[in-house]
Amino acid sequence: MAGTPELIGGMNRQLILSHLQKQGPSTRGDLSRALGLSFPSVSANLETLLQRGMVTTRVLESAPGGGRRPAQYAYNAQWGNIAAVDLGRHRVRLMVCDALGNRLASGAFIPEEGAVPVPEQVLSRFLALLEEAGVPRDKVKLVSFGIPGLLDPETGHQVFAPFLHPSLRRHRMDLYFEEKLGLKTCIQNSVNLAAIAEKWQGAGVNRRNIVYVDLAVGLGSALILNGDLYDGHSGAAGEIGYMLPGVAHRRKAFEEEGVLEKFLSAYELQRKIAGRSPGGTVEGLIAGEDAALAPLLEELKAHYAMTLVNLAAVVNPEVIISGGGVGKALATLHGDFLEAALKAHVPYPPRLLPAQLDGNASVLGAVAYALRLLHNDASHYL
Repeated sequence: MAGTPELIGGMNRQLILSHLQKQGPSTRGDLSRALGLSFPSVSANLETLLQRGMVTTRVLESAPGGGRRPAQYAYNAQWGNIAAVDLGRHRVRLMVCDALGNRLASGAFIPEEGAVPVPEQVLSRFLALLEEAGVPRDKVKLVSFGIPGLLDPETGHQVFAPFLHPSLRRHRMDLYFEEKLGLKTCIQNSVNLAAIAEKWQGAGVNRRNIVYVDLAVGLGSALILNGDLYDGHSGAAGEIGYMLPGVAHRRKAFEEEGVLEKFLSAYELQRKIAGRSPGGTVEGLIAGEDAALAPLLEELKAHYAMTLVNLAAVVNPEVIISGGGVGKALATLHGDFLEAALKAHVPYPPRLLPAQLDGNASVLGAVAYALRLLHNDASHYL
C-alpha cells in the first residue's frame, strides 16, 4: 500500500535531519544528490523544518563559477534538549544536553534519608539543573534514566537491582517524572549505558563488537554486537553475575545475587579482606600491597580471567573493556596476566582495555541512548 503524503513527508524530513546531524551543513543540491530526493521535495521539507526550528540556514559567501549563492542548511542543536539521570546505589548523577549531546550542565548528589522522600530529592535536583542550564522544561524532549537492574518485561517492575538505592527500589523514577512533569522518558540498565558510552566517547570508539564488563560493587556486562546494543530476549543479556564458576557451586534455588558475583564483587571482596587482614582495602588487595592478601588476589585474578575467557569464547569480540573500580584496576595492573589467559584459551583473543570514562560512564551512556532514540523518532516532532 502506498504511503500517505503526510507519512512520506515525515520520512523524508527524517532522512534530511539524520543527514544534517551526521554529515554537517549541506545545500539543497547536496541533500538532493545524497538522499535521492527531488529538489522540490528537499526544498519543501527544509521549509517545514525551518519553521519548526529543527534546522538553521545561512547564505554562502561565494558560489562556484560566480553564480547565485546557495543557502546552506544545518542541524539546529538548540531545537530541543535531552536530560540524563543515572540512579546509583549511593549517588545520583544528572546531565542536561542539547540535541547533539553537547553538555550544558551536570551534577551529582548523594540522596539523604529524611523528611524529604528520595524521589522528590531527585526531582528537585533535576529542576535545579534545568535552571542552571537555562533550559525551559517544555524544551526537554526526552529524559533518559539508568538503573543498576532490569525491568521485568511482563510486570514492568524493577528487578535484579540489589545495588539500587533502597528508597528508589519501590519507585519507577521514569514514570514518576512522566507523572509530575509530563515529560517523555526512557530507561535502560546502567551497565548497558556504560558500554554505549565507552563506544561513543571511550575505549570502544570505532569498534563494532564489544564486551563491556563492569566489576565494582556488583558484577555485570553488556554486549555491543555489530555496532548495536544486544540485550537479549528479556533484557537480561550480559548478567554474568549469574555464571557458575564450577559445578561445586550449583544452587538448588534462585537468589538475586548471583554465584559469580559473590566471588568478584567489591562488596564480597571487602568482606573476605576483613576476615584476613583487618583494615585492608580492595584497592590495596589489587595493588598487591598486603602479603596477607596475596592468596585472595590470585583467586580474584583467576576467577576474573576465567570470566573473560568464557565471554570471549562465546561472543568473539574485538575488545573487552574492563570497567568499574575493580575491573579497571585489574586490567590496568594485571592486564598481562589476563591477556595471557585469553591467548591461552581462545583462538582469536580480543584486546583487553581499561575503561576510560569511570564514574560518568552510565550518565553519558544515558545521553547517547536518548540521542539515538530522539533522532530515530524525530518523526514524532515532524
